Amino acid sequence: MKTLTPLKSILSFLFTVTFLTNLFAQTDTTAVSGCIYPIYDNYNEQATTDDGSCEKAGCINELALNYDAIANISDSTCYYLDCMDSLATNYNPDATHEGFCVYLGCTDDNAPNYDAAANTDDDSCQYMGCIDETAFNFDILANTDDESCYPIITGCTD
Repeated sequence: MKTLTPLKSILSFLFTVTFLTNLFAQTDTTAVSGCIYPIYDNYNEQATTDDGSCEKAGCINELALNYDAIANISDSTCYYLDCMDSLATNYNPDATHEGFCVYLGCTDDNAPNYDAAANTDDDSCQYMGCIDETAFNFDILANTDDESCYPIITGCTD
C-alpha cells in the first residue's frame, strides 16, 4: 500500500470534499425557497434557501416602549408613555399611556403671580419693589418695578 505525504493527504481530502459538495449542489432538486428563520411569522420549516421573504409584525418605531427590533411590518400596536394633556408644555398627541406632564409657570408661592398648577419654574415669578440701584429703597430681591423708589437726596433739604 502506498503511503501519502501529509501535503498529498490534505490535497486529496480537499479535492474529495470539493467534488462531493459540487456533486450534491448540482443534483439537489429538493431546494425550497422561503423564510428559514423560526422567529418570523411566515417561517417555513420546509424551506432550505432564504428568499428574503421573512415577515414579522410588531411595533417598528424605535421611540415606542414596545419597540420590536425584529419586526419589519407595522401592526399599529406601538404605545408611548408621555403627556396626554393638551394644556401641558410637553403634550404628545401620539401618547397612548399617561406620563409626566410639564406645566410651566411661577412656582414660588411668595410671588404675586404664583401659579399653583405649575410644576416647573420658568423664571416668570414677579417680585415687586424698587429696582433702581441708585434709589434709597432699592430692593435687591425685586425684579419688577412697583414705582416705589425714593431718590437719594444729597445736601441740605431745608
